[in-house]
Amino acid sequence: MAISSGSYAALPGSHSAGDLYLTTDSFYDWLLSNGTTWLHILGGFRCLPPNSGAFSWVNQGAATTITANGGIALRAPGTAGTQHRLLVKAIPTAPYSVTSLVVPGIVGANYTWCGVALRESGTGKLATFGVIYDSVNGGGSISVHNVPSESSASNLRTVSLTEPLKSINALFLKINDTGTGYTFSFSGDGQNFIQLHSENYVSLMFTDKADQIGIFANANNAASYDAICTLLHWGEIGADIPRHYGFWGKGSSQSDSNANYIGIFGR
Repeated sequence: MAISSGSYAALPGSHSAGDLYLTTDSFYDWLLSNGTTWLHILGGFRCLPPNSGAFSWVNQGAATTITANGGIALRAPGTAGTQHRLLVKAIPTAPYSVTSLVVPGIVGANYTWCGVALRESGTGKLATFGVIYDSVNGGGSISVHNVPSESSASNLRTVSLTEPLKSINALFLKINDTGTGYTFSFSGDGQNFIQLHSENYVSLMFTDKADQIGIFANANNAASYDAICTLLHWGEIGADIPRHYGFWGKGSSQSDSNANYIGIFGR
């Protein structure tokens, strides 16, 4: 097992199973080689870093992305009006489940929000799921919105937690397509989810149903401040899911004094 460190961009292309790489500028705590690829570990979980090449812009405007640190940071420039800046990809075949890990970066100005979005490309209609700042609810809250278009304000808040979030950290957002509608769930640990809402396709304003999914940021009503949605994990049904990883060593009860018993485990 070799241990090395450096920038994310300098991630070694040649590595062996068990090698560790400690990044100096990445979101992830450390990277573990399985002999073929680097596994990205954050807070004990294996994350599946998003492939920026799989996403396409919708209503980009002056929005930009930063991918140098391993995730995708979508930055929407400050604006006094509603503009959903989106990165989307084709949706999996229903039924499916998509789990993302996002870090919201929004300020305390009404109706700035970011998170995950479903989009019907033929009509431009959206269903957004994420963190929004709302003075009515006293601060940041998790909500699902129906939105007529990328440049329209939400005309219907489907559901929102009435209690504000006391702090906004990385948040797991999961969308399930049951074949007739969607369920929206969130989690702080990536293992235990709370379902916030469920609704059928048409009730979410879709003419048929969404055919795209991705992330969004909207700096609405915050002309002096940008809004940022940083995506650290993107897992679709059939893909690997986050796992626990850690270190282990020989305990005092081990009888074989010649063995080192140290390494990495995955569960």
